[in-house]
Amino acid sequence: MSLLRPPALLAALVLGSLSLTGAAHAEPRRWNLLFGGVSEGPTLAGQMGYPGLPRAALHQGLSDSLSIGGAFTFDLGYYTPEPGLRGGMLLSAPLRLRVAHGSNLSAGMVFEPGLGFFFEPDFNFAVLANVRGNLGWHIGSNMILGGGLDLPVAVAVDPFIFFFPILFGPVYEIHPIDNLAVTAELKFGPSIRVFNSFTDVSFGLKLAVGVAYRF
Repeated sequence: MSLLRPPALLAALVLGSLSLTGAAHAEPRRWNLLFGGVSEGPTLAGQMGYPGLPRAALHQGLSDSLSIGGAFTFDLGYYTPEPGLRGGMLLSAPLRLRVAHGSNLSAGMVFEPGLGFFFEPDFNFAVLANVRGNLGWHIGSNMILGGGLDLPVAVAVDPFIFFFPILFGPVYEIHPIDNLAVTAELKFGPSIRVFNSFTDVSFGLKLAVGVAYRF
């Protein structure tokens, strides 16, 4: 499957942004999208990649450590790239939590319950209970490079299918200007599915490039 070339994409984003990082000891941005810099105002974010084609989300800060929001995703295969990919729609409510955000590192977690509607090969309804966390290090004043773990758990109803992907890998974010962020994620690992007393383990993948704007 030829979606993008993830290592080359991430390398290009990192190398192309080194000229924008500013002084090595400059104060980092107060907010970010993928780590622990929770914005106290509204933030609109969009991503393209796999499995989200696309994903759009609006986050509203309740404080500098907590935000709530809503997200819509057109899903393809639910993190399992294989022949006969299932198309669907996901509606979710991301809850962002700051774990740490200082001059050297930024860490955050997202709890994202929701509902999934899958249409291929037959209609199925799923309850989503996604959890993810990222840890990154500030490079200059406007770039963060790190990694994270995603656990996008889902339980389909009819027929019963338990989805449990375990995905980890690098995460990158840069702010060309104060209110704008450009992001990239590449995470992969085992994608576990349990159905009809049978357990299947496949290759799981998350590849996303996005932008976010803080109002």
